Amino acid sequence: MRYIRRRLAQALLVVSFLAYYATVGVKQDRNSRDLQIEANTRWKPTYAIAEAQKLYTEPTPKYPWTPDTTAVILNWSRLPNVVQIVKIMCTSLQDTLAEVLIWNNNPQPLISEDFAEAHCPGRMLNIYNSPENVYFQARFFGCTHANTRFCFIQDDDYFIQPSIIRAMRARMSETQSTSLHLLPSHEVLYSRSSTIRIDSSIHTLFAWLGYGSMMERSQAQEFLDLLQTINATEDIFRMADNYFTILSNRVPELWFDQNHELGGGTPFTVGTLGEERNNNHIINAGLILDSLVQTFSQDVALGYPYISIPTPFTQELPITRAVCFDTSCVMETNIKLLPMLPNESVTSASDVINHTAERFSALGNEAMERYLEFPPSSAVDGNSTTSFRSVSDAVEDDWIALDWMAADFGDNLELALLVNEATQNILENCRFEHSADGESWDQLPSELECSASRVQSLRECSVVIGGGFFRKVRLVLKTGVPCGWIVHEIWLRQSRPR
Repeated sequence: MRYIRRRLAQALLVVSFLAYYATVGVKQDRNSRDLQIEANTRWKPTYAIAEAQKLYTEPTPKYPWTPDTTAVILNWSRLPNVVQIVKIMCTSLQDTLAEVLIWNNNPQPLISEDFAEAHCPGRMLNIYNSPENVYFQARFFGCTHANTRFCFIQDDDYFIQPSIIRAMRARMSETQSTSLHLLPSHEVLYSRSSTIRIDSSIHTLFAWLGYGSMMERSQAQEFLDLLQTINATEDIFRMADNYFTILSNRVPELWFDQNHELGGGTPFTVGTLGEERNNNHIINAGLILDSLVQTFSQDVALGYPYISIPTPFTQELPITRAVCFDTSCVMETNIKLLPMLPNESVTSASDVINHTAERFSALGNEAMERYLEFPPSSAVDGNSTTSFRSVSDAVEDDWIALDWMAADFGDNLELALLVNEATQNILENCRFEHSADGESWDQLPSELECSASRVQSLRECSVVIGGGFFRKVRLVLKTGVPCGWIVHEIWLRQSRPR
């Protein structure tokens, strides 16, 4: 199991974008000498001839909410990272975050002067110096003391772009999941493989929170109430991350993220002992869930906070989501990412670790490496050298959609894709639709247009959307095509008035 996790971790792309965002506010000079960002990784209006660049601009949707989210960041050994993260939040997210709470688990107290360079408005920054290191339960303590409806949680060794946090907030208004989790591709694979379903009593999985997650404040309170109700040990409280998703007995929403690890300091989980500790707590979470479900079956009048017993019915829709680079949008698709595996008979949530290892073994290294190398996030990362690839040939009713979370755009919009020649053939067999709510779809009257691009052997295809009240655009394959999907980029652009 540890070998598999190490193999997955090798796929991480470590890129720091702190210098890119921390120098000034929301909009940066992308040509500044101070920007430490790869030249081939940024939003581009077109990959056609250079003269065409001036024909397009990046759309800017408007989000209809006031700041109603608190960011909770734990500090232990990476204070320089925390300061820079806070600086980005205070300068770029005043439209979304009402408060940034620093929970300091370090015995060295922090004061507001430690964050002077962050330039936070007085009302926005809150520092809490914990009398002792309460580990990961601090996330939930911090969230329950917030004055906002939502909480955003992240570790201090990971960078989440402001546009991604806005997209998460927008999604929280409509998702029925208990929480929303950003994860790099190897962790999405792990979480998906850990999914356990036992009749109508158990449907759960394990997912980390530290890569970036969002929940309602009430969920954090109910989770702590559950731990109190079951007389959880102090060790369980401290390692609360390992219990949060499993004990909900609901499947949270997972998004592929854009993978910007910061590093620095000393990580909490180090080596074999750290992995074994985490696995033991995950197994224990499964044991607790098994016990609570069994208790409920014997006394249906007994109620617990947070946990859903029986688990809510959820239709098995194979929808994958990946958050866009530098733009508040999400790519959605039903295209298969992994080969079909036979159903396994799992009888206990405590089997979660063994179950995950068995799924990895059944998939094999080739399928897992393909999943990690060509995830959906590669189609919305602003990098023409990466790509999203399907595991098999394109089949009827395959679809890809872009969701901008808000239906407030101007005119002259286009959906654009950068693809290889074979995928252009797939696109020519698709219909293109747009929707205001993701439920009712109208077909676009325009035709797909494709031309050569500046990227060798790739084609740039686009379809005119127009304007009006919509928030989603999708392409749906009308008939199967004997080749797989390879999408290097998919994005929205706005034509300049002629």
